[in-house]
Amino acid sequence: MWATEGIYPTADGWCPPAWPTNEDVLAQEDLEKAKLRKSLVKRTAIVRGKHIETVLSVDFMVRWKFSLMVWPLKESSKLSGRGDNRSYVCWVYYEQQDEQSVFRAFGNVDVKLKDSEKEVVDPDTAIKNEQSILRCKDGDSFLGMFVWMRAACALSWQDQVCFFSMYEWDALAGGEDAGTGAGANGEAVPVSAVARYHLLLGFSHRAIAIHCPVQTSQADDQAKRSGKNSHYVHAASASHGQAARNVAFLSLCCDWQVTFYEGEPPTALLRDMTQTLLAANPWLSGRLRRDRASGTTVLCVPKETPSVEAHFTETSRRQLTQRTPLQKMRRLLEAVTVQPGVDCLDTASPLFYTSVVTIAPGRFALVVSMSHVLGDGFTYYRIFGALDQQKKEIGGTVYAAGEGPARVRLNPIRKLEFPVAMAQTLGIEKVAWLSSRRARWGSILDRKLRPRHRWSAWEVDSAWIAEEKRRQSSAESFVSTNDVLTSCFLSSRKFDYGVMSVNFRGRLCGLDKIHAGNYKGGVQFWPEEFTSPACIRSSLQAPAFRAGRADVPGFLRSIHGRVGVVTNWATVCEELHLQDCQQQLHLPVLGEIQVNGAMIIFCPGPGKLGVVIGERRLLPRQPPLEVVRRIC
Repeated sequence: MWATEGIYPTADGWCPPAWPTNEDVLAQEDLEKAKLRKSLVKRTAIVRGKHIETVLSVDFMVRWKFSLMVWPLKESSKLSGRGDNRSYVCWVYYEQQDEQSVFRAFGNVDVKLKDSEKEVVDPDTAIKNEQSILRCKDGDSFLGMFVWMRAACALSWQDQVCFFSMYEWDALAGGEDAGTGAGANGEAVPVSAVARYHLLLGFSHRAIAIHCPVQTSQADDQAKRSGKNSHYVHAASASHGQAARNVAFLSLCCDWQVTFYEGEPPTALLRDMTQTLLAANPWLSGRLRRDRASGTTVLCVPKETPSVEAHFTETSRRQLTQRTPLQKMRRLLEAVTVQPGVDCLDTASPLFYTSVVTIAPGRFALVVSMSHVLGDGFTYYRIFGALDQQKKEIGGTVYAAGEGPARVRLNPIRKLEFPVAMAQTLGIEKVAWLSSRRARWGSILDRKLRPRHRWSAWEVDSAWIAEEKRRQSSAESFVSTNDVLTSCFLSSRKFDYGVMSVNFRGRLCGLDKIHAGNYKGGVQFWPEEFTSPACIRSSLQAPAFRAGRADVPGFLRSIHGRVGVVTNWATVCEELHLQDCQQQLHLPVLGEIQVNGAMIIFCPGPGKLGVVIGERRLLPRQPPLEVVRRIC
């Protein structure tokens, strides 16, 4: 793996999460075994909105001795409706000796719970919330923005817990008439009625909902009962304030990198590894679809792993070389890469694609592309690194060449509390400005009135970086390579406003390297705040990642000012080893972006540091830092 010296640990002491030791794993297993486990059964029912507050009442749960997991049903569902007719899917957990008591409790809210199928809860269940319900003890109490866990702390016998999810289920007719039966008449519907319909996941806000396979085990179970073999639609709930941010993800060009090699391409092995990677991470094979009923955009993930042919190709581009200008390189490879998310809506276009491109005898390029809808640069490089064909030893276990894709299984379930936590960390007003109307107008005017972006790639002089870090650092303060490059780019180009991308894995909401998604945020700077590397470093002091001023650009500065953005991929880049091949160059390729100027820090090769700079100019110009050479 490539690394840039002097980056970790950062000034606040943060380091990337590490693999646990065997001792840590064994200690955690002993702790889990020591926890209390109850013997529970569960039943499923649908409760109308006029009764849901009663069912969710802490006193009601304590009195009748049951716990809950709850999902709202979409208002457009045939088993739901608006207002008091809104319905909720409830999984009811209780101990066997309390069954009659629970039946009476739900009878009070017009639910015949005994008509639904009873299931024994597996003590080793893979459903995280069920694990918590099985092990909850006196005094346990949790409260989250999107998941509520209500516990009665005063009881001596045990707690009652309710998980309320902001994910919604949609009950769709699967060849049967949903207008008959209990659901159509307004009363509560037991699980036997729900089992006739294929359950989909969605939500009703008119915003863009970006994946993911949430509660897959529940949906699988319902699909098996109904005998259906269709696609699942997965959507993550988002607030109205986040709608514009998600729309922006759809508009972004995809993340893709070109890696040049000498040698004969191991095409067959790469094809097999791509197939294994899709099987380990099925969300990569999803397609974007519009949900006409709710006005949302969702990721449709096939139940079965699709053929690798939809995500892998082998082709040739004789005009392509390592010195090809980035704009021309993008045009040459557009046909074998992922398109922007908005162009993939309601089409068969993949959101993840691997291409082996022969450019000359004994020379080829590997092009791996992924839609920004699926994840950020960190997510991309986790997927990219899974295609490595070098034998590796991790945690004392030796993995053979080609086993990487099966080992990399990322968690696509969105941390729904992240947007709020990020806004509180970066500043609510600053985060809101990024998706404000005046900022979007400024981006549109910038695109219409100024030239297209011109991109150039450069190898940075490592001796110059070391000297700048030595000169800017002191006994009391520390500056990183990222601080030096960010300050140099933003200040020399005289931007009116600057944004620096920060990866919040390991910093917020329990995020770590297994979480796939867009978990980056932008620290914002006024011109006086990016004049030196020390100013950049001061903005990264936890818990608040802020440069100083709390105000944001007004209307005039937003529409005619120039905004520059810096993002760092060098810290997450991994060298990709291919059998019997020698890597020559690794290069990010970008197209049109929504700001005036941008700089991407990356690793062109082992032990090297490079930058890709894009500016709205007729011709690219010399970068504002010491470089060894221009790459292309």
